[in-house]
Amino acid sequence: MNMTKEEMAAKLHGREMGDEFTLEDRLAARASGLIVVYGYSDYCVEVDGVSCDERAIDLLYFRRPGLVEQHNEECECNNCTAPTSQVKPEYKDAVWRFQTDIPHATFDIMEDGALYCRGIVFSLSDCPEVKL
Repeated sequence: MNMTKEEMAAKLHGREMGDEFTLEDRLAARASGLIVVYGYSDYCVEVDGVSCDERAIDLLYFRRPGLVEQHNEECECNNCTAPTSQVKPEYKDAVWRFQTDIPHATFDIMEDGALYCRGIVFSLSDCPEVKL
């Protein structure tokens, strides 16, 4: 079943930390070309859906076909200089938030009734396509 980013965000909204994302969610996100980004702990970000990874609190770079590994700021290789869309994680006051220019929908993850994370869902098709 194909889902929009808004439908996926609505499905995830209000879940408790530890039960954020299921195998069923992953399969639906992959089939729909969606990326889901959310905070997993106070130092780790989860990327799921079309791309799956776990990262420390760093700027995330995306382009089709998925999450991109940047070498460093000074690197001038084709991988690092090709266009990307960026997601900036922020963990402040024990709440995760994500800043991006990518069109996205948001969802809240709770911990014991309090907001723990405002995650995002976006379509990979809204990121640049680069053939290296």
